[in-house]
Amino acid sequence: MSKNSIETSPQKSQFGTRLKSILAKEIKSVGYINSIETLGALDGPGLRSVVFLQGCSLACKYCHNPECITPKVGRTYTAQELCLELLKYRSYWGDSTDMYAGIATGGITFSGGEPLLQADYIQQVSEQLAKHASKHSLARIHLAIDTSLFVPQFHIQQLLNRIDYWMVSVKHLDTQAHKFLTGQGNKHILRNLEYLDGQLAAANRVKSLRLRYLVIPGYTDSTSYAADFVRLASSLRSLDSIELLAYNSHAKTKWEMAGKKFSFGGIPDATRNQLELLAGQLRAAGLKVIY
Repeated sequence: MSKNSIETSPQKSQFGTRLKSILAKEIKSVGYINSIETLGALDGPGLRSVVFLQGCSLACKYCHNPECITPKVGRTYTAQELCLELLKYRSYWGDSTDMYAGIATGGITFSGGEPLLQADYIQQVSEQLAKHASKHSLARIHLAIDTSLFVPQFHIQQLLNRIDYWMVSVKHLDTQAHKFLTGQGNKHILRNLEYLDGQLAAANRVKSLRLRYLVIPGYTDSTSYAADFVRLASSLRSLDSIELLAYNSHAKTKWEMAGKKFSFGGIPDATRNQLELLAGQLRAAGLKVIY
């Protein structure tokens, strides 16, 4: 048999196809990570390890993590490598309790950037974590995600049964203001929020959704805007709480360190008094508010 006949034989061709498939899976399992915060108290229920993934689908003028915007840079981890790294900090988290009520003493949060841009990778990491917990007869690990939902809907769908707690950052409810602040309109985001809430409610996963409300003076701090936010929040069946976040200009230094121009200068920092006034308005509508 000639060399050429060996290289074009069915066995060789099948082997090549299998090899390509294996390599594709290996490549797909690599995630791009900016950093890991081992002990975070501001990114979901309880004490958590927070994974900041690279890449973002928005271009927020005030972004507090500009170093996470660029995709496919940073340190790469396979799903198994990240799983093993995160499990080093398990003792911080405590035991998760109710998967569908979103009650947990701690766990892992995927943030960014926009973590849902790496949904395939997060799915693989969650599978690795579940296998580890099952193998060692450990309590399940509570998983949360911090997202803008500006992604294709199938990315949300594929993680519905993997993510226990969804934290959705609402940038602005007016589509033109949203486009000014982020570079994109908000219609797709609001559709995705409606879809996510519907899926969570259908699965009886109450209190598994948090809206994150960034208070920006001159943009989202008025009583009329808060009234619009009340209408949105009151329509959600899986809502747990609203988290008020105070805008501040501390990110300017990070933008400069990243070699980027901070174009949102001149906006004053939100004050404690502004947050308290808005919290009162939201609570008067029967909503749970944290800040």
